[in-house]
Amino acid sequence: MKRLHATLISLMMLICCFSLSSCTEVARLETQAIISAIGIDKGENERFKVTAQVFQSMGSGSASPIDPSKSNTAVVFAEADTVSEAMGKIEQSLGRQINTGHTKYIVIGRELLSYPLGDILGSFIADEQTYLGTAVLTAENTAEEIMKVQLLNDVETAVAVQNIIETATENGAALETDLLSAANSIIDKSVLPLPVISVEKSKKPSQKQDSDNSGSSGEAQAEPKFVFKGTRLLQEGKVVLVANERLTEGLCWLEGSIDTTKKSIKTDDADYTVSLSLSRSKLSLTRDKKGEYNLILYLEVSMRIIESSRTDVDYNAAAEKSAELIEELCYDTLEALDRADNCDFLRLEKLCLSQYPFTDNLYDNILIDEPCVVSVNIHSDL
Repeated sequence: MKRLHATLISLMMLICCFSLSSCTEVARLETQAIISAIGIDKGENERFKVTAQVFQSMGSGSASPIDPSKSNTAVVFAEADTVSEAMGKIEQSLGRQINTGHTKYIVIGRELLSYPLGDILGSFIADEQTYLGTAVLTAENTAEEIMKVQLLNDVETAVAVQNIIETATENGAALETDLLSAANSIIDKSVLPLPVISVEKSKKPSQKQDSDNSGSSGEAQAEPKFVFKGTRLLQEGKVVLVANERLTEGLCWLEGSIDTTKKSIKTDDADYTVSLSLSRSKLSLTRDKKGEYNLILYLEVSMRIIESSRTDVDYNAAAEKSAELIEELCYDTLEALDRADNCDFLRLEKLCLSQYPFTDNLYDNILIDEPCVVSVNIHSDL
């Protein structure tokens, strides 16, 4: 009986310990400021202006103190000589400890792109709390205009931007960049591709606005939306190339980061929607008798026809058009990279160093005279 009594006491003490630890965890969460996104702009007198989106607490007793699916965010500003000091001011103004472990992205304003990248992102890279996989973007103009957007459909703004970048990356329209990529760029002075985000006004108001404005004489307010605008290639405080969506897609093919993309093509007799996947790529550099270098890119692409305007599919014609499309896309991108100032995005020196004795300025003499060679494997579900 005494042994049973002792066991019951032990169980009660164990339950109390679990309860106390749970309460402590909730209390710790309530004392933190969860940063969902961070924007960094050039402030006055060469200072840094930092804008942070912070999850608002829903109050004690709530089933979920923080609900990331709703627009329960506050926008906080601070300006200081360093980004770290500005983040400290934000922490003081909130009266809570900042938590950047759930930050979805960091967006850099256009005017800051001439600054050393380490001064902009160094404090986040060195912070053990900040996830090195946090996406890094750049704004078409200022980061502040991205951060201040309040969507009207109750979707958290940081989630909306994250979804756009993820969709563009999956479709092969954007190169994914995170804090780890930025750290590597700082160390080896390599080119860093930064997706460009802009804010535009939607022509059509949301359904919620229509219902809210029913019976009113005034026009419904246009809802803002985020738009992916292309890519800026940044190297040592200089934008070496501004790539639109088309050139960005070409960069994805050249880098080998593209997974699968859908394209609409038209042959002489039919319209097709094809799925194109990069299976294998090879970069070679040849030197002719005159000592000139020629760059050739070999791509092996799998093509799958997923929609056709005709029942009798002409696979050869579709494959030929797909090859022409990718060849033109890559060739235009290679020419754009060749015109860029000191752009080593393809890392030609490192790829071919074992075969050819490169000098510092030899890249300027590389001639892209040979077209891309594209091999298309035909697959179809039709």
